[in-house]
Amino acid sequence: MWIYTRNEFVSAVQHRDRPDHLMIRYRNIEQAKACSLPADISITPDADYIARKVISKDDFKQWMLKQIDLLDYDNYKRATHATSMHQAPLMDVWSSMYQWQESEQ
Repeated sequence: MWIYTRNEFVSAVQHRDRPDHLMIRYRNIEQAKACSLPADISITPDADYIARKVISKDDFKQWMLKQIDLLDYDNYKRATHATSMHQAPLMDVWSSMYQWQESEQ
């Protein structure tokens, strides 16, 4: 699951060995450090994502609920424009999805 918040991008997947935990993956070490998820960071330079955190599903649920409570904007692109360190990748995703939408019509 890819999740974009106002200031963060995370990839969340089931932990392979711990059924009650998730592996949270980051493309950028600074984002992993800045992310408010309460877990230690593992640096994985040879993996597809450079940084990871292991977190319980319950803690992740609480983090997601907090993100919902923080959602106070009516335009995501505008809300992330001035504050986000991942603005360029966000626009790439938005553009790709828009092109897909247009190709389906």
